[in-house]
Amino acid sequence: MAEKYSKALLNEMLGGNPFRKIMADCVMRILNGTAPATADLAQAGTLLCTVSKGSGAVSPGEVSTAKQATINITAGTTGQTIIVAINGVDFTYIIPAGETGDMRLIALSVARMLDLIDAIEAIANGGAGDGHVYIRSRVPGLSFTIAKGGGGGGGTATWAITDNVVANLRSDCLQFDAPADGVIAKPASDIWSGVNSAGGTATYFRIVRSDDDGLEDTDQTRPRAQGSISTSGAELNLSSVQLAAGATTTIDQFSLTLPAQ
Repeated sequence: MAEKYSKALLNEMLGGNPFRKIMADCVMRILNGTAPATADLAQAGTLLCTVSKGSGAVSPGEVSTAKQATINITAGTTGQTIIVAINGVDFTYIIPAGETGDMRLIALSVARMLDLIDAIEAIANGGAGDGHVYIRSRVPGLSFTIAKGGGGGGGTATWAITDNVVANLRSDCLQFDAPADGVIAKPASDIWSGVNSAGGTATYFRIVRSDDDGLEDTDQTRPRAQGSISTSGAELNLSSVQLAAGATTTIDQFSLTLPAQ
């Protein structure tokens, strides 16, 4: 047994976007009836429950806002350091001789260093006399802390941080934790739940963006993941597959894997 992924989802992943970012603002739809043969086909059966963060109401197209910050580098010479603390961890860049006085090159190098951090994306901009590094949450709604780090030898370059250029805003959509061992899972600290809109036997689920209309995806624009539901041995296991209208369904554990050779 394995999850089914829509062509739109696979296209985005093959184009360079990770699953965690593509589905950063998603919901899980729990349905009854016979599951469609592929995730590209139209949603079938009756929608029993829409699972969100803490049963929160999610509007179609609702998205989180990524936190943004900037680093402005105005001076730096060989051997000086730029130490940035992301989520309390110091990342240190030591300026080499070839970049002395060129803030554009220094900013590019600092951006390359920071862009490897899971929590953030970093890009550089600016001229030789004034280098900027723009930083934002890699996953919208997933916040981070940024500050000047401590320590370092050889003195420090001249630079400043402007935090919360855009403040983080998390919607009530679902998000996933960072992948590990080829698996991406529900964050342990998040409550995934929903009030059942109808009663019935849950047979399959779809993870979709909040504005997915459920129709057949002929133009490959609807990222989706689909799997079976049971009490054991399925992609989503529930304590009971019999859902009662008006009751709350809670997902305690959930994870997705990609096919491996």
